Amino acid sequence: MRNFVCLLMALSCWASVALAAEVQSVTVWAGKLDRSESIVVFPLAGDPLNTIYELVAQGERLQVQLLSDKMALFILPELKAGQSKTYTLHSYANAKDAVPAKNLVRSGNNLTLSSAGRKVFTYNGDLTPLPDGIAAAVQRGGYLHPVLSPSGKVLSDDYAPNHPHHHGLWAAWTKTEFEGRHPDFWNMQDKTGRVEFVSIDSTFAGALACGFAAKHRYVDLTAPGGAKTALDEIWETTVYRVGVDVKKPYLRFDVTLTQNCSTNDPLNLPKYLYGGIAFRGRRDWNGKGDACTFLTSAGKDRASGNETRARWCYIGGKVAGEDGTSSLGGVAILCAPSNFRAPQPVRIHPDMPYFTFSPQELGEFKIEPGAAYVSRYRIVTTDGAADKELFDRLWEDFAQPVKVVVK
Repeated sequence: MRNFVCLLMALSCWASVALAAEVQSVTVWAGKLDRSESIVVFPLAGDPLNTIYELVAQGERLQVQLLSDKMALFILPELKAGQSKTYTLHSYANAKDAVPAKNLVRSGNNLTLSSAGRKVFTYNGDLTPLPDGIAAAVQRGGYLHPVLSPSGKVLSDDYAPNHPHHHGLWAAWTKTEFEGRHPDFWNMQDKTGRVEFVSIDSTFAGALACGFAAKHRYVDLTAPGGAKTALDEIWETTVYRVGVDVKKPYLRFDVTLTQNCSTNDPLNLPKYLYGGIAFRGRRDWNGKGDACTFLTSAGKDRASGNETRARWCYIGGKVAGEDGTSSLGGVAILCAPSNFRAPQPVRIHPDMPYFTFSPQELGEFKIEPGAAYVSRYRIVTTDGAADKELFDRLWEDFAQPVKVVVK
């Protein structure tokens, strides 16, 4: 939770710290963008168990969710570019009598997260069951699958027959050097490296957002004397209650990866085609035809977009329904401008339904001891064809958060 709160403080851009008893107003500025369903985080010292907070302005009442005893969140419905708005904070006792949020359900080390009653994804911490004929070497946990569209269509795949080491939404490095060895954490079937789930460190749930922080480790299987951990990774994910009361519903969640060296030696990442955060689409999107479509922020498709830099990349295709009809659905991954080498290059496969943001395409770099490597991504799922206008708007909002001052 500590890392999650630090991230949200950064998203708020700037704010003056104040105790709840001293808070009189919360002012937000739209900046240069028209705002719609923007996430606003601000400092607030309160009791998350026994107090309800809301913001009031000119008849508008906005619910506030406490994320900890020091930070809070609300969703700004709309604010035009260049405008500001000031809300008054109100608090009410006896929040313990309120109905608890049920948008995060845990079973063992697996978590299912929802938004407004719509399932968004399942995080699989525990090793997932191996399909028949799939080698045990590629079995893993620590990834998201299934990832769903607003109408409940399954958009991701797992243990795909042609590439069983692809797992929904996952992260791994491919070409590496560690202590003179070359573990491959992506192609686990080669048995030189693997990514392992360690623990779920924290979870939270509320009316506006839910999420978790999980720990993974990147294990070098070629080390003399036995396996050795090269990287420790914290995977933080937050689902927001947005995209509900709009003409074209969408689901939205954030993923932050924080990687630290586990020893005093760096992890070298030579220039390579792929490696990083990745998404594997449905297996019936396989092939070189129009079963699967790609679109980048630069307007490029599968043929022209590979190894180009992009603010966001979309993958989608047709999904068959129970009634025999099919309709479109897809996923866009938005790359934060603060990420290393952003806008990062995308590896778009020519005939398989997957892509990855891969900073290694631009040349070698290192993850050094004592220096955390942090990557942030916003994931949006939709029904229908790719919506460039929506993805552009959400990326701009992601890149330039609303400014807030608390007095």
